[in-house]
Amino acid sequence: MTERGYQVKTAMNGQDAIEKATEDSRNGICYKLVLMDCQMPVMDGYEATRVLKNKVGNGELQCCPVIAFSDHNRSKQRENL
Repeated sequence: MTERGYQVKTAMNGQDAIEKATEDSRNGICYKLVLMDCQMPVMDGYEATRVLKNKVGNGELQCCPVIAFSDHNRSKQRENL
């Protein structure tokens, strides 16, 4: 999908996001922004972001900002602590 000159890609989970970002980087594609869901199956957004940052640090990926979000209600999370 493209709109206003941007292409949007989606991933089913954190591991899928890492694989897509790594493959695209090898093909010269640099992400301008990553929207990361904190609560994903297979690998959550916290771990996926750590892996992406490590890949940036070792030169496998170019730097890209990550915005994390979650649909969990914080008050309910606090009740469960």
